[in-house]
Amino acid sequence: GAAFLPIEPVWPKYVVAIALVVIYVLYVRRHFEADPDVDLEDLAPLRFRHLDPLHRRSPGPPRLRVVNVQVVAALSFIVIGAIAFVGAVEHFSQTLGVSEVLLALIIAPIATELPEKFNSIIWVRQGKDTLAMGNITGAMVFQASLPTVIALLFIPHEWVIGPGSYVAFASAAIAFASAAVIFVPMARRGRLTGRGLMVGGLFYLAYLALVVGAILQPS
Repeated sequence: GAAFLPIEPVWPKYVVAIALVVIYVLYVRRHFEADPDVDLEDLAPLRFRHLDPLHRRSPGPPRLRVVNVQVVAALSFIVIGAIAFVGAVEHFSQTLGVSEVLLALIIAPIATELPEKFNSIIWVRQGKDTLAMGNITGAMVFQASLPTVIALLFIPHEWVIGPGSYVAFASAAIAFASAAVIFVPMARRGRLTGRGLMVGGLFYLAYLALVVGAILQPS
């Protein structure tokens, strides 16, 4: 919904950006306060634990400094991968002669979300359903907040509904409709069903049809 904010004045965008950051921080805090020890025994061992001499002498919980090193290393690889991915999309779009936005609308969601889904499937098969749901919901909350903040603060202010942005705004409308169709019945019944989640697949097919149709449409 933040994409539909008016171009002028610009202060509502800053207000929404701050609000989204606050909401995400509150979500993380609420998540850890709910049950800080949930499924800790199911987590995989720290990859960098063997780099700690103390751990080699006396195995036990890893020290915070080792955890921080692994987090920084993981984030560095994510940034490097993101830069390479953006460059590949730009090159691929130029090779095919299609808009970068249209190509990214198909490739980016698959490239970013497919690994998350496979992680959740693996955890469900291992009986770690809490980790599986936390993985999906955490990813959704993150992508709905922090990337939106970056877009609000750094995208050109002249991005409005027009011939060059119809597909982008239509994609957002499909996402809103899908979320509403899933959320409203869940809120009324107080539970989420697998059948309700499957409805989202129909909206995704509509989304793919929209983007593919825009790509195949002659210039």
